[in-house]
Amino acid sequence: MLIKRKIITNVIIWVSSLMLGGCVTIVGLDSKELEPFTPIPEKYRVMNKVVMEWKIVDNLKEACNAKSGSYIIKNDSLLGCAVWFADKKECTIITTKKVSHMILGHEVRHCFEGHFHK
Repeated sequence: MLIKRKIITNVIIWVSSLMLGGCVTIVGLDSKELEPFTPIPEKYRVMNKVVMEWKIVDNLKEACNAKSGSYIIKNDSLLGCAVWFADKKECTIITTKKVSHMILGHEVRHCFEGHFHK
């Protein structure tokens, strides 16, 4: 019970702050994107019901930084980003016109699971 309480407390602290997932890949396809993953249990997700918005922009880095507020993305190899507000149950996915199902799916996962990169 104590372990569950600690996990829940950590998730609540983590969820309560704005987080940004800026996703990048080295030249070509990152093979990790094709590997199956196990979704985290619903009770530990950042959100289960989300209002999503998808913005298509020319300057991805600028748009991601503007939407995220204080979080600054420094990587120039950005493929997309997801900015989520757990308290509002809102998530904005930002990509350029050059987008794939893989990129979009990756960012959608951020909307539900938060910052899952390790």
